Amino acid sequence: MEVCKKQGINKNYFIVIDELDLYLHPTLQQDIISILQEYICVMLQECSIQVLFTTHSPLVLSDIPREKTIFLRKEIERVVVVEDIGEYKTFGANITSLYYNSFFMEHGSMGSYARKKISKIISRLRNEKDKITNEEYKGINAEIQCIGDSLIRNKLEQMLEERRKEGIGQEEYYKEQI
Repeated sequence: MEVCKKQGINKNYFIVIDELDLYLHPTLQQDIISILQEYICVMLQECSIQVLFTTHSPLVLSDIPREKTIFLRKEIERVVVVEDIGEYKTFGANITSLYYNSFFMEHGSMGSYARKKISKIISRLRNEKDKITNEEYKGINAEIQCIGDSLIRNKLEQMLEERRKEGIGQEEYYKEQI
């Protein structure tokens, strides 16, 4: 571009970058739009420039106004433009909100393996037909302690303790606690 600028060949540029965030550390993802903007303003100040890029990064998207954003969604065998996302704003938005809303995360905030594992624990704790043995209690408790979301972990701990009280009797349970 610098050569074209000096020789006066072209003063209109259209830059396309696919997956702008790919291979960038999150801190660089936070800075990439600012870096590009500064570079373009300094190096190509007398030119007309349009930049088109794709991203899956809420860190990058938080630097782009909603009016300059096109949301795409993959359907069975095609990709469609999502027309109606309401009054949703992207510029300066919370990256967690961007991640869920802009990238259509319908299945929650965790991977499917963890979700299945937690669902299995919940099912076991809700199954009141079978008592939970001491060994099973230890195993379930160890799995629960691995869960990073404190709200989920605390609720499962509470459910496990309730089942334990039922299994060994409240009097015996409270003796163990002392």
